[in-house]
Amino acid sequence: MAGTITILLLDGHQGVREALAQRLRHAPGIGRVATAPTLDSALQAARDHAPQVVLYDPATVAGDAAEAVQCLKQAVGWVIVLTSSLLEDEAAALRRAGVAALVLKGTKVSALLALMETILAE
Repeated sequence: MAGTITILLLDGHQGVREALAQRLRHAPGIGRVATAPTLDSALQAARDHAPQVVLYDPATVAGDAAEAVQCLKQAVGWVIVLTSSLLEDEAAALRRAGVAALVLKGTKVSALLALMETILAE
């Protein structure tokens, strides 16, 4: 699967988005990394770049994060929530919405890559 995973990174914090995108672009096994600061721009990027996985920070989108997950799943298929913290009821709502995984932002890129490979192999 080396070099084939395409990602859309949806995060409202420009510095975080750029730093993580840069780390992902240099990781083995990653193809293209598109970025977006808002849900609307992420949906457009999904149409333009056809990513396999969305890495999504629910703090990015005002409103219902579970609804955003459903929109992203329709556009892409696989959504991984990448966050610094979640309350249990928020995590439960995101699981019900169909996220593939909930991951802390401090997770190493190698672990994130392994998770994406596992999810895409399903």
